[in-house]
Amino acid sequence: MLKFLFGLALVFVGFCGVLFVEPVWGVYLFAALSHIRLDQLGDSITLPERVPIVIGVTTLVMYVLSRAYTEKFRRWPAEVWLFGLMVVGLALSSMQARFDRAAAWEMTYAYFENWVFFVLLIQMLDTRKRLDGFHWTLILSAAWLVFRAWSLRGTTGPRFTNYGGGNVSDSNDYAAALVMLFPFVFQRTFSSRRAIAVVAGVLCFGVFMAAIIADSRGAFLGFLVLAVIIILCFKGHRVRNLAVLATVAVLVFSFAKSGQVERLQSIVGNATGTARDSSSELRLQFWGLALRLFEQHPFLGIGPRNFWYYSGYMLEGRPYGEPGHVTHSLWMELLSSGGLLVTVPFVLMLLRFGWSSLRLGRRYANAGRRDIALYIYTPMFAMGGFLVAASFIDRMVYEPIYWCIALGVAHRYLWGPGGIEAAVGQQDEARGAESPGRGRKTRRVLKGRPMPVGRRVPGSRSIPGRST
Repeated sequence: MLKFLFGLALVFVGFCGVLFVEPVWGVYLFAALSHIRLDQLGDSITLPERVPIVIGVTTLVMYVLSRAYTEKFRRWPAEVWLFGLMVVGLALSSMQARFDRAAAWEMTYAYFENWVFFVLLIQMLDTRKRLDGFHWTLILSAAWLVFRAWSLRGTTGPRFTNYGGGNVSDSNDYAAALVMLFPFVFQRTFSSRRAIAVVAGVLCFGVFMAAIIADSRGAFLGFLVLAVIIILCFKGHRVRNLAVLATVAVLVFSFAKSGQVERLQSIVGNATGTARDSSSELRLQFWGLALRLFEQHPFLGIGPRNFWYYSGYMLEGRPYGEPGHVTHSLWMELLSSGGLLVTVPFVLMLLRFGWSSLRLGRRYANAGRRDIALYIYTPMFAMGGFLVAASFIDRMVYEPIYWCIALGVAHRYLWGPGGIEAAVGQQDEARGAESPGRGRKTRRVLKGRPMPVGRRVPGSRSIPGRST
């Protein structure tokens, strides 16, 4: 009953926010319901499954009518068109799918929905406050996934399964989602408010512990990559980050079962080939088949969600048309299912996102604004760790991949050209706002706005203040 009330409150607050505060609340609610599934919120009472669709339509309408956004749909970067090209490629691939065209078109429609949300996200996250709200939504999602592991502990078998979790119900998919969400939680450990930092540290432990319970070796590798990236990118906080990450790891492994630790230790044997298990051998066979199918259908692939029909009769000896296993790799899924017309735009989006985020983050870090650099780096860290984990699972349909890219685009618009000068000027203002004058503190004000003394920032946009 408490879960149902939580879901009811979540939907009620979201809708009220959209209708009476500003449309971006619809984006928050839609994102939250991607992990906090409606059918998980009540045992005997269920919420309507059409809620996300109603949220999306309401958010779009309110955005068009809202006065909070003076200029509508003004952001159309290259990422929007690359994502759109992926949707077109999936549609063309679905038209020639041999086995299950209905499933192929279903994935294409899901990608079109993700594209619409992608566009809205880029348009709406235009201030630090709105960006902060989306980060807190992802942190809430991480907390919910951890709660699921705690509430269902010991009831789902040797490996935790997130029953009713939609795209994150499978153990591996669930653990990969935790890898994606971990950096957003870890970011809050830098908060100047001690309570937030402590709670974020506890949640970091919960996220890692839940991934260990899910017993996913791919996710464990993703966490290792995350740790390395975090330690290398934050030189000024290297000792502090190393201490936090090491403490979390020690605590998690002290609670982990021997079987879970042994499964993680098997990664070395699988990588070297000295002790490769059946799961790894099957993955290699599926990857080989995916490459052969890509060679036969290089431009459009075989159609979304059709690979397992090929693996069924070509590898597993099943009757023709009976499904077998999936590719168990995001990259192989892209190549075999969508061909070059889907894979190339996806890779270009990732390269553009990674390069621009790294370059912009370094500029702000070198300028002394590590708080903004942390915001810029966080989605990039999340994507890096997730892509490692997703190399061992099918993850073409997982919305946060494109949320991270959208956040990277929003960062460029918010903190791009001219943003550093304004941000540094604001930091100088905060440090020098109070100066002695006639025995009391004074502030230089121009037209009602505090301005940095002795500094003029021409043409720079307003940068919202620091927040946690």
